[in-house]
Amino acid sequence: MVSGVDSTGPAVKVTVYDSIASANSDSGFFVTTRSGYAATTLMLLNSVASNNDRGLVAVGGATIRVAHSAVTGNNLGWDASTGGGVVQSYGNNYIDGNLSHEGAPPSIALK
Repeated sequence: MVSGVDSTGPAVKVTVYDSIASANSDSGFFVTTRSGYAATTLMLLNSVASNNDRGLVAVGGATIRVAHSAVTGNNLGWDASTGGGVVQSYGNNYIDGNLSHEGAPPSIALK
């Protein structure tokens, strides 16, 4: 879990690399903040979210950016439905086999 809640700094930025979040009763990778607190971002690289209730979750305006990762076997692959959370993909992930059958998150436009 990455949280900007109660942080008075300008930003919380975390990178997770080569990690596995599996068999959690709630979320695999979870990032949160809320209005008036630090902008919060998780960069997820070469990682796996599998067999969780929700694989990737961003809430309250927080952002997850994901690249070269797998999200599979979860009830819900990714969720950004609460409070303006954002999940973005670099387009090179494997997001399949989740019970919700959702597609990939929106792609990040590379400049």
